[in-house]
Amino acid sequence: MRRFKHFSLWFIFLSTFGFAGGGYFLLFLIVPFEEWLVGLGSDQDQIDAILKYFVYGWVIFGFIVSFLYYRFILHKKKMKLAYLFVAFTIINASFVFYLFMNTNSAIVAMSRGEVEQTTEQLTFGPYPDEQALIDLKKQGYDGVITLLSPTIIFEKELLEDEIEYGEEVGLNIHSFPMLPWVGDNTKSIDGIVELLKENPNKRYYVHCYLGKHRVDLIKQTILKKLGETNASDEDKERIFLQSKFERGNVYTFKNESIILGPFPTDEEWFKLLRLNVEELITFLDEDSKFYKQEKKIAEEQGMKVTRFDLDADLPDPDQLKEIRDYIKNNKRKVYVHDFSKGKKIDHVELMLRKELAPIQKRKLPQNFNKGNIKILDNWLVIGPEPTNTEIDMLKDADIQTMIYTGEVSKKTNEVMDQVLSQDIRMEIIPHKESYTTQDLYQLAERIDKGTSQTYLFGLIESEQQILFSMLQGMSKGVNNRSLQDRNVARGSFTVKSRKLMIGPELNEDEWEEHILKNGFSQIVLLQASSVQTDDLLETQHELAKKSHIPFVNVQMDEDYLEDLLNVISPTEKTTYLIVPDQLKELVMKDLKSLR
Repeated sequence: MRRFKHFSLWFIFLSTFGFAGGGYFLLFLIVPFEEWLVGLGSDQDQIDAILKYFVYGWVIFGFIVSFLYYRFILHKKKMKLAYLFVAFTIINASFVFYLFMNTNSAIVAMSRGEVEQTTEQLTFGPYPDEQALIDLKKQGYDGVITLLSPTIIFEKELLEDEIEYGEEVGLNIHSFPMLPWVGDNTKSIDGIVELLKENPNKRYYVHCYLGKHRVDLIKQTILKKLGETNASDEDKERIFLQSKFERGNVYTFKNESIILGPFPTDEEWFKLLRLNVEELITFLDEDSKFYKQEKKIAEEQGMKVTRFDLDADLPDPDQLKEIRDYIKNNKRKVYVHDFSKGKKIDHVELMLRKELAPIQKRKLPQNFNKGNIKILDNWLVIGPEPTNTEIDMLKDADIQTMIYTGEVSKKTNEVMDQVLSQDIRMEIIPHKESYTTQDLYQLAERIDKGTSQTYLFGLIESEQQILFSMLQGMSKGVNNRSLQDRNVARGSFTVKSRKLMIGPELNEDEWEEHILKNGFSQIVLLQASSVQTDDLLETQHELAKKSHIPFVNVQMDEDYLEDLLNVISPTEKTTYLIVPDQLKELVMKDLKSLR
């Protein structure tokens, strides 16, 4: 009996401490911390990745505290103290339970989604209390579809209340419990679709607890199965603002009808569904649990799954072309993925972007006889003048073009003869005694437009490093680490996505340091006459013109966001968005509203 009593007290302490502490942790630490990160302009996936470890940390902390409770209180038979601790955690767990049950409390209200009428038949939103049900009845709704799950203790209570209130008000409550990504939701999804098809002229309010994740999932699924679209969601979802998932970068082609990335997390699956992805093209092992999970999700959502095998280290160029043709000729919106940011996705992205198969990097050493080599984006190698043996290696690694930027000499002519004998195309760029930052930027632009696997030599080490950074920015986007903690007198930089950075206007020296050296391909200036002068606009325009970078001016009026998206969204250009520091918080908030 003593052991049973000790175990019971320990279990009650663990459960109530975990529930109460977890509730407080969520409401008073995670939520404010998330808002703080949002205020700094952090990407949502970055926020999710950080908070995930907070949650893991809390779980570990809870078990540690419960162990200490058992070891130093129960084990030492300090029973009065043991009962006192359990009473304290029970009271707090009850209070947290009350907060979650009180759906109109200010804390819960801050996290709720908006009510949205998507079609004449369907409106989606958060949990409706008794007054909300009365209002729905007055507005002509015929019933409520609830996604609350009785397996969650407070949702069980809320569901019972809702059914009781519905009977009093005269609204039918149709329960289709859902736990996204846990268990099989097919039965609930099919039940909702059947209900709606049997009652096409009736109006329904569909909800989960907060009116977010489960509602988003069921909204897209139902509309797809009923053959309807939700234009408002399509307008809001812009994948260019989500150019990085937790496991790797995201790339888009053909006006975002082709999306490449890693295996999505639960949150990221919701985003793909809101983007109306119709087919999943995967490189996962068909025996892996993730492939089985993907097949299950695809079956629930009516998506097609197509699987390809691809050697990550030595990909077959013909097979890559076959995969490219299948993706480009597909009439569906597709999501192409492996498990993480890996070589396979990089190979496919390169084939789609530049029509190039990757070089065989494994056939190249880490450095050549005269210095290090740098490999960029699987198609470009930058290094010193190669020896005959090294030219053979480059040929074997599938290099098709060699570019020389140095002074031509007798020794160089011998190198070029060897290159030509290997059927490698040779290109000579006129030599300069020294390269300015703008010279290197124009060279980077010229190389970036290349359409064959290339080896570049002739630059000194410092010039190679700058050129490499520029090309990386042009192709892969903003290097967050190189910009970390940097700021100028007129404000700070915020990396909004892999392809978008927001910051203040810059002078000529700052322009070279932050724009040219990081490989930005487009400058967009948000013009607000109340805080900017015509001279400022003219200065930024002249700096862009001097560097041969496209420059776009967007007037910050009521419709500025749509104009801004029309400039940024259709391109894969790495963009620097100039925003007055006084208006930066507003712009960040407006961009966040599109997510």
